[in-house]
Amino acid sequence: MHAEIDADILSQLISLEPIFHRFEGLSGRLPTHADIDSMMAPEFFEIGVSGRLYSRDFIIRTLEARFSTPEPQPDHFRTSEFHLLRVSADTWLLSYVLRQEITDAPRISRRTTLWKKTVEGWKILFHQGTLVEGAPLPESGES
Repeated sequence: MHAEIDADILSQLISLEPIFHRFEGLSGRLPTHADIDSMMAPEFFEIGVSGRLYSRDFIIRTLEARFSTPEPQPDHFRTSEFHLLRVSADTWLLSYVLRQEITDAPRISRRTTLWKKTVEGWKILFHQGTLVEGAPLPESGES
């Protein structure tokens, strides 16, 4: 039974990753402050690939700026190597590889997101990105 639950949770969380890049549920419109705000728990914070610590408010302001242009640049990415770990009854740790096609060279990072299931849906508690330097990763995978 746990394997079925874990597979269902994994499928749900994969559909939400990479966070802040996927907004398919918005029917083609750009995300609003409320859309971005609703994804994160009040205590959310992030450690970026630079090693910097980012607050919830900083992430919201950054995303609002990204989506405030009439035609924001689309993200071109692939995700792979998903792993799921149950931390508590309603909290899950999801890790994966993100390959972003940026200008001439791809940027590859390992991502970790701590998700909490709430009555309103999935909320992000924490996110971290770690740059993978010089390590070739498989081209195939989930996207």
